[in-house]
Amino acid sequence: FEPLIEAVKTLSKNPHFKFYLVGGKNPYNAHPDFVKQYDQVYKKFEEFGLIGKSVYFVDWINFDDRISWYSRADVVISLNSPGEENVYSWRTRVMDYLWGELPMITNGGDPLSDELIAKDAAVKIDMSSKEVEQVISSLMNKPDEIKKLKHSLLAVKEKRSEERRV
Repeated sequence: FEPLIEAVKTLSKNPHFKFYLVGGKNPYNAHPDFVKQYDQVYKKFEEFGLIGKSVYFVDWINFDDRISWYSRADVVISLNSPGEENVYSWRTRVMDYLWGELPMITNGGDPLSDELIAKDAAVKIDMSSKEVEQVISSLMNKPDEIKKLKHSLLAVKEKRSEERRV
């Protein structure tokens, strides 16, 4: 997550930029690796002096409350480690973003993210902090691009809804 952390650090110089890490602490998964990763990311942002200014950690969100958070976001960022686990995974959070009609920035690799990228409903990035920063900054400064992503996202959502109708 280092590229994202560095990008957020740089973007935080813009007073309009806000970064929310939602659901980082999962009460149903106390695996030491997850806890350690959360603590490291929190500590890094704390060292930068960004907690409560441009960076906010929101612990576990109940399923029914997610749409409230989604409706306040301009875009979401979903980054995954490349590899077989990602290739064969169905990312339910990505399905949530589709359901919540949230344009997404992602490095892809999982089937649904790759579909969204192919349909221009998500922006694909590599894992460099400069590219993460540039894409987020570009979207912040070009609201029409977010509208285009959302339009494409709605088309994918509608198609997936039609596939499930009997």
